Parts: sequence; structure tokens; C-alpha cells
Amino acid sequence: KGDGLVPGNYRVSVECWEVPPNMDASQTPSSYVPPAFQTSATSGLIVEVPLGRNEVEVNLDVPKR
Repeated sequence: KGDGLVPGNYRVSVECWEVPPNMDASQTPSSYVPPAFQTSATSGLIVEVPLGRNEVEVNLDVPKR
């Protein structure tokens, strides 16, 4: 109780890095996910967190880059 998300709809983004971002300037971050899905403002993906649920399973069909 009191832990987790408040019930409602949430816009989400997806991250899956080939080379994760870090402080090493010699490495360029490289993502497996198309740029449109990397921010919640452009992904078009919404997850609903219903009232009274402890877990929410999310399955995403994200096109390959």
C-alpha cells in the first residue's frame, strides 16, 4: 500500500540499448529502438494501470529500425 503508480493512463517510452549512454565521450550511444519510440511524447504508447491491481503486464510490438 502506498507504493507504485497511481491508477490511470500513462504515456510510455521504450529503451533497449546496444551501447548504453554513459560518461565516456568516445562511445556513441546506439539504440535498438526507433527514435519515435524513445520518448513518451512521440511513441503513441499508453499503459493503463487499473485500480486494485498489483502488477500490469505490458506487451509491445515495436518495429525494427
